[in-house]
Parts: sequence; structure tokens; C-alpha cells
Amino acid sequence: MDLETIHKTILSDCLNNYVGVWEIIREISEEEFFSSKLPEWVKSRALQIIREMIEADFIEAGTIKKIESNQYVFLPLTMEIDEIISHIVDSLEKVGHMPPFGIIFWFQATAKGEQLARDLGLIE
Repeated sequence: MDLETIHKTILSDCLNNYVGVWEIIREISEEEFFSSKLPEWVKSRALQIIREMIEADFIEAGTIKKIESNQYVFLPLTMEIDEIISHIVDSLEKVGHMPPFGIIFWFQATAKGEQLARDLGLIE
């Protein structure tokens, strides 16, 4: 996989915080689609990037569980990549526009993604 700027940006974001599908969409389109239909090209590009980064083991999908008042834990999914993508597609179809905060899945960098980020100078 050739890393584009968008891949590096998403990887960096996933190192610093849990990243939602809506944040990846916003990085791709640089627009908000909260009240209008999400363009097909944006959805396709987001799914492509998510698939590439999960397949390369740079990020992983999961859910977040609250364990205390201001503490959360990331719970990686055990689904196959096709199931993850299918769930995202179904969820985006149901919503029809930019997904709200916290819906669908979250993403975080893997150990391999963190090492890549170090190699690329994205973190020290």
C-alpha cells in the first residue's frame, strides 16, 4: 500500500485518540454532511482507506466501553474485515448523512501502526 497524506493523517489521529468513522469522512471531504446526503465518492473513499489500513494492520476497529466516570476502554472487534466494512456500509445507509458522534465503530492504531508512525516521523 502506498501511503498518502490522508493515511498518515488518519494514522496520526488514531495514535492520539480513538477516531470515529465521521472523523475519517471529514478528513477525506473537508466538509460536514450533517444535514445533506453523504456523497458516494466520500463514502467509497472512506471505506477504501479503512479497509487498506485495517488489512495492513495499521489500525483496528472496535467499540468503546465506559469503565468509570471519565475512563473508557477500547474493545477491539473480532470480526473479519468484510464484516466490519459491511456493518459500516449498512450503518451509513441507515443514517444517510454524516454519522453522529459515537455511532458505528471507533479506530485506534495498532502496535504496527505506531511503529510505522515512528518510522515516518509522525511521533517521537
